[in-house]
Amino acid sequence: FDVKTEFHHIAGIGLARSASKVLQEIQAYLGKEGIKLEETVIWNYNAFLPQAHELPAKQTVFDTVDNWSEHASYKKEAPLLRSNYQTIKNDADKIFTVSEGLLDLYNDKKATWVPNGVDFDLFSKGTLEKLSSEKPRIGYIGTIQERVDFDLVAYLCEQHPNKQFDFYGPVWSGVQYKVDTLGKQFSNLTFHGRVAYKQLPEILKTIDVTIIPHKLDEFLASTNPMKMYDYLAAGKPIVTTPGAGTEQFADVLMIESEHKGFSEALNTALATDSLELMKQRQERVKMHTWNHRLTDMFNHLGL
Repeated sequence: FDVKTEFHHIAGIGLARSASKVLQEIQAYLGKEGIKLEETVIWNYNAFLPQAHELPAKQTVFDTVDNWSEHASYKKEAPLLRSNYQTIKNDADKIFTVSEGLLDLYNDKKATWVPNGVDFDLFSKGTLEKLSSEKPRIGYIGTIQERVDFDLVAYLCEQHPNKQFDFYGPVWSGVQYKVDTLGKQFSNLTFHGRVAYKQLPEILKTIDVTIIPHKLDEFLASTNPMKMYDYLAAGKPIVTTPGAGTEQFADVLMIESEHKGFSEALNTALATDSLELMKQRQERVKMHTWNHRLTDMFNHLGL
C-alpha cells in the first residue's frame, strides 16, 4: 500500500485476559518500538476490548467484522457484547462495518460501511480453464464454525454421490463433533483442515464449483464473506445461500435459500460454466481489492 504508514499487528488477545493487562501490553510494545501513542491510530476489531478506545491515541477505530452478539459461540456473552458495542459507539472516533446492515448496530454518523475485499493479484494469477473431471469437486474455503449449514451439506452429499465435497479451513471446537460425524457418514466429503493462505489459489484451481452453504440467521445478516471475493477472483462459479453483500454480485452468483434449489444449482453451474463466465466473474471483482478498501478507509480517517 503506497502510504508512509507503519502497521503493527498485535495478536494473541484472548477472552480470558484482563482489559487492563492487554492495554498495558499494547502501550509497552509501542514504547519498546519507540512509537508515541498520541501519534498512533489504534485499529481495533475485538468487541471484547472496548477499553482500547480509552487510550489517548491520535484516533481510535473500531472495525466491525461481524455482529459477535449474534454468533452462536458467544450466546453466554451476548449481553456483554451488546453493551460493549454501545461503549464502542460512544468512545471510538471512527467505526467501520463490513455489511450495510451492521450500520443499524450503531445508528451513528461516525459509522461507515466498507465491505471486505480481495488480494486480486494472488487469486487471479495463472491460466483460466474449465475442468472436465469425472468426479466434479465442490469446494468451500473458510473457517468451519456454527455459521455452516451442516444439514444443507449433508443433503448435498446425499443428492450428489458422484461429486466430491472438499472443505478447507480450521474447525472450531463447537462443531468438531458434527464435522467428525459427517466425515464418517459420507465417503464423498472431506474436511482437510487449515491450509496456508498462499496455497488457496492453487487449491481453487482444482475445484469445479465453489459453495457458501451458510445458515440463514441473524448472524449471517451481519457478515460479508471474504471467500465470495476470493472465489470470484479465481473465476470460479459460486452457489451460495443469501447473505450480506451477495446481492451486490447477484449477476455472477447463483443465490439459493432452499436445499433443493441449492442442489440443482450445482448441476447448472457445472453444465453452464465457461471461460467467458470465468473472465466475467474476475472482471466484476477486480476493483474490490484490499488496496481500494484501505484507500477508502484512510480517506474517511483523513490520513
